[in-house]
Amino acid sequence: MTVKQYVNNKKIELAKKMLADNKKNLQEISNYLSFVDKSYFVKIFHSITGVTPKKYRHELFDKK
Repeated sequence: MTVKQYVNNKKIELAKKMLADNKKNLQEISNYLSFVDKSYFVKIFHSITGVTPKKYRHELFDKK
């Protein structure tokens, strides 16, 4: 695992927690985690988790 992959994994772990909070939108999360833009955040999130942030949040709240 490269340093970049490690950092992205840690960012996505935090993003999952932020998505579960349901207080911030994707743009705010992307900015907070210092991604270049929202689309890059979505791309990295999807590559690590296999789902988009929107779908991840939707699945979280459908289970509750």
